[in-house]
Amino acid sequence: MLISIRKVEALLRIQRERIGELADTAPSYYRPYHHTTRSGKSRHIDNPVGLLRQAQDRILQRVLAAISLPERMYGVTRGSIIDHAAAHVGQPVVVTLDIKECFFRTTANKVFAVFKNTVGCSPEIARSFTKLTTINGALPEGAPTSPLLAAAVLAPLFRDLEAFAGRHGLSASMFADDIALSGVHPQDVIAEVIGIIRRHGYGVRARKVHVMPAAARQRLPGTMVNRKVSVDRQYRRLVRRRIATLKGAPEIPEWVSRSIVGQIEHVAFVAPNQAVALRRLASRFLPAAGSDEGRAATQKDPCFCRRGRFEFDSRAALRSRLHDSPSRSDATVRFGGAGIEREDPA
Repeated sequence: MLISIRKVEALLRIQRERIGELADTAPSYYRPYHHTTRSGKSRHIDNPVGLLRQAQDRILQRVLAAISLPERMYGVTRGSIIDHAAAHVGQPVVVTLDIKECFFRTTANKVFAVFKNTVGCSPEIARSFTKLTTINGALPEGAPTSPLLAAAVLAPLFRDLEAFAGRHGLSASMFADDIALSGVHPQDVIAEVIGIIRRHGYGVRARKVHVMPAAARQRLPGTMVNRKVSVDRQYRRLVRRRIATLKGAPEIPEWVSRSIVGQIEHVAFVAPNQAVALRRLASRFLPAAGSDEGRAATQKDPCFCRRGRFEFDSRAALRSRLHDSPSRSDATVRFGGAGIEREDPA
């Protein structure tokens, strides 16, 4: 139980008056931007800074650390992509689904419930913590508290999903916002699974629902699971090609070296034997250090989207999120009788 404001002062190392002021002015402590990769993909980052970021770090370490998640919810407090993959090795069919805009749809009401009911805070303290860890009625991207809070909100969803899978003889696991089911004919229950997800206030991306029989590549995040946990052959070929293109280059930027080394280390983490040849090839062409000149792996662009703290001014949309109801503007397609959300048309 956390019902004493004095205890909160000690946990956050901030005086109670300052806590209230910080909670009420929390939106002013965000510096949103768009994170754009070399491939052109863009992701909104809310980017908490200053005293708010310090408070969020302490909430994570001293308030949320005791939260217990289901055993097969991986990637936040326990487990890795290897554990997630191991639950589905050698299965006749693997189905994967991706929760759409997980943080954006984890509303302030859901976060308040975690602080009040799961952590055991008094309503007053739960409201303050909710203000400190949400923006515009939802979890912020880039806040240290968001992954664990999202997982805590999703835990009841996963428990329902795991119980449903068990009744149908299927294996279920979750890594962050990626859900995997495997067994005999899991594709036959996709509609019911989506129904469970939607009942908890979330949606599914149509383009990220994948049905993978054993005769095809069965891919989970960063891995393949047909016969054993391994790295996709195409991924390893891509890394080899990246290394080969460096042959004869007069100078290799440091960010390129770091990127390739990171890819090799991923292979080594999942399947050490598959990384041996890549490391040997990299040792021939990659310098120990290179120039960082011209780095363009990622860039930060100013945020002008509706998620930014200055742009989210739609009262109807905000009210919809605060009341845990899906936005009416979401487009849907039909899949086995259940709605799967897709991107709104441009």
